[in-house]
Amino acid sequence: MNGSRNTPVLLEEYFCSLALAASPACSATPLPAQHLRPGPPPHYAGERVLERGSYLGRVKSLLAKLAEKGLKGAIILGSSNILYFTGTDAASALVVGEGGECILLASRLEYTRALDEAKVGAVYAYSELEAPTASYERVIRADLYGALRKALEELGLEPARVGVTVAQLSYKAYCRLKDALGGEPADVSPLVSGMRAVKSREELSLIMRAIEVAEASMKKVLSALERGVREYELAALAVSEIRARGAIPAFEPIVAFGEHAAHPHAKPGSRELREGDVVKVDLGAKVGGYCSDITRTAALGEPPQKLRSVLRAVVKAQEEAIHALTKSVAARDVDAKAREVMRSEGLLEYFIHGLGHGIGLDVHEAPSLSPGSRDMLEAGMVATVEPGVYIRGVGGVRVEDDVLVMEDGARVLSKLDKLLF
Repeated sequence: MNGSRNTPVLLEEYFCSLALAASPACSATPLPAQHLRPGPPPHYAGERVLERGSYLGRVKSLLAKLAEKGLKGAIILGSSNILYFTGTDAASALVVGEGGECILLASRLEYTRALDEAKVGAVYAYSELEAPTASYERVIRADLYGALRKALEELGLEPARVGVTVAQLSYKAYCRLKDALGGEPADVSPLVSGMRAVKSREELSLIMRAIEVAEASMKKVLSALERGVREYELAALAVSEIRARGAIPAFEPIVAFGEHAAHPHAKPGSRELREGDVVKVDLGAKVGGYCSDITRTAALGEPPQKLRSVLRAVVKAQEEAIHALTKSVAARDVDAKAREVMRSEGLLEYFIHGLGHGIGLDVHEAPSLSPGSRDMLEAGMVATVEPGVYIRGVGGVRVEDDVLVMEDGARVLSKLDKLLF
């Protein structure tokens, strides 16, 4: 549970525990220096960190999992899913063929970005308009759904043997795709989300860099607490600090003072900070496409005694939940541990959301730590653990850390102090 250990040791132990490092001795395979270099992190839309082999490996793994379901290929939809397999989120769809051949379909607006960023696959633009095209453009004269049919034909895929990440589709889009394929598509959304949930060494390295940026930015925000400062000013400071470190915000920061902190997803406004207010700050950074997400609750001066007690209960609930995190445990059982603490503290009715969620290319992804979750935890997953208490008219307290699931427990990746008042 010690979050203070340095990155090389953490990653070495992680991959030894997953038996992914070279044998016979895990210690003989140190983390490559390029993943530990100091300095600002890579930009999300600029420098790409993962090598082409990583994406090819993911496509190969996808095909193996599809074969187990009797499928020959896949249509991958959703920008983060496409990014995961190709290195670009500029395309509208990815079609994966039986032999690993890939076709990316992008609008003409995003075509050149997809062409420049994609690590795998042939990139085609789709457009229904008859218009002049540049010499480097390969254009399919059809809408997206017509282009998908043509891509399937090009790869020799029968629509009935193709899986689709249908969870990314609106009902209207689903109906159009169903018509294009001539029948109900096989949903492979859980398969893809399961692949993305278990992080590789390179992915973990990027998440940890994103955590470092978020923590440095959080320190700057908390050091700027003074009477009269407004919520939106601190939110702007958070964004500025994240960008100054070469990252981008993973989401719009939440900054809420006093009674406004009772809103779990408060929108920063013009509320001025007053003596005795609690201050809830939720922020995250994105480095190389991978997210962090942390929350701390502080105060200016002495907050209400009730909220002092609440903070300690929230931290206790988080500690109990983290202690329950390990491989092969049901995610809902981890959530239940936090709720047991809240019940014993008389605060259960004020804990109104799930305990946490996975982070990766999206700030909310599998696994879900919630009462209704069906997810089972696997070593290599990274999830937030963020119990909170929200009392209307009084205020709110949330403490959130990013945690790595291990073979025999969990490791807290974020390190900031929690008992700030």
